[in-house]
Amino acid sequence: MLIVDLFEETYLAIFANKARSGLTILGIVIGIGSVIAMISIGQGAAGSIESNIQAMGSNLIT
Repeated sequence: MLIVDLFEETYLAIFANKARSGLTILGIVIGIGSVIAMISIGQGAAGSIESNIQAMGSNLIT
């Protein structure tokens, strides 16, 4: 099979199953958004904790 044939078959498959293609794209977008959100929340929490620890200063008895 040539690459042109593969692209043609892919194009036909995508537009033959519009609902399935739409749901697949929606799932990918939601998954990527979730990963980005979790990374952002983790980095924000780490920064907040670090700033709270630095605000305590060095006069803390351990």
